[in-house]
Amino acid sequence: MLARKPRLNAGAHGSSCRCAHFHFELRKRHGMFRPRVLAQGLQVPMSDELFYLLFLFGFYATTVVTYFALGYGLTWVNDRNPERKIQKGRGSNKRRNAEIRQSLASMFSACLPLTIGLYAQQKGWAPAPWAFNWWAAVPLFVLCMFLYDTWFYFMHRLLHTKWLYPLHALHHKSVAPTIWSTYSEDVLDNFLLQGFSAAIVFVVPFPPAILIGQRLFEHFNGMFGHCGFEYFASSTARYPSPLLCTTFHDQHHSGFRYNYGNYFSFWDRVLGTISPNYDQRVKKFEEEGTPLKFSQTIDGGPLQGAEHCPEKEGCASEERQAMLQRDVLVRNKVINTSQREKNGGDSQHQAFDRCNS
Repeated sequence: MLARKPRLNAGAHGSSCRCAHFHFELRKRHGMFRPRVLAQGLQVPMSDELFYLLFLFGFYATTVVTYFALGYGLTWVNDRNPERKIQKGRGSNKRRNAEIRQSLASMFSACLPLTIGLYAQQKGWAPAPWAFNWWAAVPLFVLCMFLYDTWFYFMHRLLHTKWLYPLHALHHKSVAPTIWSTYSEDVLDNFLLQGFSAAIVFVVPFPPAILIGQRLFEHFNGMFGHCGFEYFASSTARYPSPLLCTTFHDQHHSGFRYNYGNYFSFWDRVLGTISPNYDQRVKKFEEEGTPLKFSQTIDGGPLQGAEHCPEKEGCASEERQAMLQRDVLVRNKVINTSQREKNGGDSQHQAFDRCNS
């Protein structure tokens, strides 16, 4: 005969279940989940500290992997579209290895504020986050973007003052930015710019999903903004639209005193810090825009991967020949001016002088 299991105190057991259920529902409602199961069938308690430490390193690993994946992918596209280079007479590829090394450290400091903000919500130090609903996700995300852009604009301007510029000078060694220079900045500089995620939770209780989504969007937006090639020039990227394209931040690196915003041109237009020729440059890219190419032209020859047509078929039209000649001229211009990369752009002292002039 099977032995009967001893009965538990119904009152205490019921109270414990209700309490546990309440806390689970609270976390579920606000999007705060803390895994308790590490393996199937194995229940292992995990402290908040351990969970968010694992989150930090996991998010950092995701950032690093996507940094290299998008970096190599976009470099491949850039090589096939040299006419889209924004600063054709200047480059900074010589600093590529140094930029990558610095970025590996700086990306960690970019992930830290988000982890701090989520941890503060979990511990109850910040107001409980709003409930996450799909119908509210878009307006909340747009609000988060605008508030982040506001934070970025004013923090960025502070970093251009003589007191804080030494922290920011490293980033401006790349006068003609490349995709590898996105995170090439001092770790404290990057922590201040990305500190929005750690601070905003005490003011606006965004759901964790919105904060994570904003940080991921900022990661990819920053890489496209530093790639040095224009792919997004359109009427929506110039006045009266507040949206931007790659030229906006590229002009910040070349002009130094303009275009401090990140997502929008709103604050730059209101406070008079937008580059005087930004809208004209965008319109010029629109007018000169050529079809995006994914095969490379070498020495004016046929595009790689294209079918070769016998001369007797007359498949090479005048328009195609003109396009090939134009590509060769652009490529030769880039090659002839690449010697400037030996200097790696402006020195730190030259950039600091421009900051104080």
